[in-house]
Amino acid sequence: MKFAPHILAAALLAGTASVSLAAGSGTQSGSSATQATQSHGGQTATGQSEVMKAENIRKMLEARGYSDVGDFQYQERSLVVDAKRYGEDVELKVDPITGAVEKGDQLSEDQIEKMLEEQGYDDVSDISRDGDTFTAKAERDGDKVKVDVNRDYGVIIEERERSS
Repeated sequence: MKFAPHILAAALLAGTASVSLAAGSGTQSGSSATQATQSHGGQTATGQSEVMKAENIRKMLEARGYSDVGDFQYQERSLVVDAKRYGEDVELKVDPITGAVEKGDQLSEDQIEKMLEEQGYDDVSDISRDGDTFTAKAERDGDKVKVDVNRDYGVIIEERERSS
């Protein structure tokens, strides 16, 4: 069964349809409705924004440190997907229009440690949290440093020398 792209997109946004986006391909299983994730002027017939292509959402997630991103499932006006982030399994709830992660995005201490090690820090220790910021002691290029990392985005906010 074929749907007009604007009708399927409107149904998906309204939460009345359930489809699965195949991993990596940007296609939807069970129908030829790949057009639903393609841009047609940026808005549906109802004036709402179109959903993003699965491959674009996948690229955004990978840029934020996610790997092994699974199949997207539409659920209650969101995309739900399993992935890994710095070695840990996570379930994400993603906005299909903006690609923003709505749930499941905060990093743990173990993930912060792995992220810093992947970025070239050695001897990561003494990780503590204050609100949305983790602080860790580490070494980089032989220098002892303290590193502040945003818990939600995994972004290094500040790196400064430490005396011990």
